[in-house]
Amino acid sequence: MEKFSIPFVNIVALSCDNAAVMVEKHIFFFKLEAKCKYVQTFACPCHAVALISHAACAKIPAFCDDFLKKLVDDMRYILKSLLYALSYDEKLDEDDLTKWLRQEAVKWTCIFGDRECQQIASDRLKKHLEDPTNHK
Repeated sequence: MEKFSIPFVNIVALSCDNAAVMVEKHIFFFKLEAKCKYVQTFACPCHAVALISHAACAKIPAFCDDFLKKLVDDMRYILKSLLYALSYDEKLDEDDLTKWLRQEAVKWTCIFGDRECQQIASDRLKKHLEDPTNHK
């Protein structure tokens, strides 16, 4: 502001993501409000969204959380069973639908947090990055 010769009293609004402001160590907003009569101050939008999300999640009943955890566990079990039947490796004589089904099963099994699936995917990605010609 000083660089452009703009007086502080001309500030009409300020949104700041300064951590010191969030924990009120320096109370910059209060000092600015005291100096600038018409200023509107807003807390960090990221911090505000985090606080709102936390408060909203706290209102979700426990049975909903339990239901979702059970659903994820059940889906992981179903998908692992499917992958056990299909295996992680493609076979030369497989049709496109089976290949697509395997790709979707692997994707969702990893998304649902299956450690074995994530490890296999990680290993295959490393092999591909080391030698993309032989590991597609």
